[in-house]
Amino acid sequence: MEATTQQMIHGSSTHIFDGIIGRDYDLFKLACPHNDELQHTVAESLRNALLSKEKPAALEIGCGTGESALWVLSYNSHISLVSVDNEPMMIHQAETKLAFFIQQRGLQIRQDDILHFLQKQESETLDAIVSVFTLHNFDHAYRKKVLKEAYRVLKKDGIFINGDKYAHNDPARHKKELMKQLDRFSIFGKIGREDLQKEWTDHYWRDNNTQIIQQEGNALEEMTLIGFKQVEKVYRKHMEAIIIGRKSAPAPTASDRNRNLHFHFFPD
Repeated sequence: MEATTQQMIHGSSTHIFDGIIGRDYDLFKLACPHNDELQHTVAESLRNALLSKEKPAALEIGCGTGESALWVLSYNSHISLVSVDNEPMMIHQAETKLAFFIQQRGLQIRQDDILHFLQKQESETLDAIVSVFTLHNFDHAYRKKVLKEAYRVLKKDGIFINGDKYAHNDPARHKKELMKQLDRFSIFGKIGREDLQKEWTDHYWRDNNTQIIQQEGNALEEMTLIGFKQVEKVYRKHMEAIIIGRKSAPAPTASDRNRNLHFHFFPD
């Protein structure tokens, strides 16, 4: 899920994690101290959303090295998960890391273009779609197509959860956080990996391109226009956020209805 390797530029698919970053992707956590907190929040949010489901079907967009799937499956023992990525180097690492879940829990890892994969699926067949550090790698047009297909394949009560890099709405705040993150990459130089420092720095500047940058406010609006309900940000730290959207609003519970009662008092 983290860092799927697919980006559509001028209509062609480009592998961006088939080199140094892809090989040593798990070292990224050294420069992202809140990585585990974000992964935990995504996995827990998914668990809470699927508590009432007996055997929910879920899709992970971008398996990367398998870290996010490891969190998701550890928190959700009852789900059936398919994870899709298009980068063989990352998939090989994921298959090693997730061998137990492949053999004992039926985890499926597929090598495919995520848009192509989604377009092959029947409508309203998935209970959940989850992704971490993936959608920000897509350009705007491709990302919108993926979100539309994600909405289509979700069941009426399905949920979409994305933990990702989202630019702050305030450009000055975004620039400040970007500079802080670039500075965090200096940790790689301290362990003799100046090559990784350069690659990650270049990658973050690429993600800042106007054709690619994923801005929080725009993302919330786009998901709402596509049709997602109750689109909300449930987590934010530095450059990262978690955004959740539902295919349809859940039916209100009795406590919800009570909270929504309005009592009007009129003078005698």
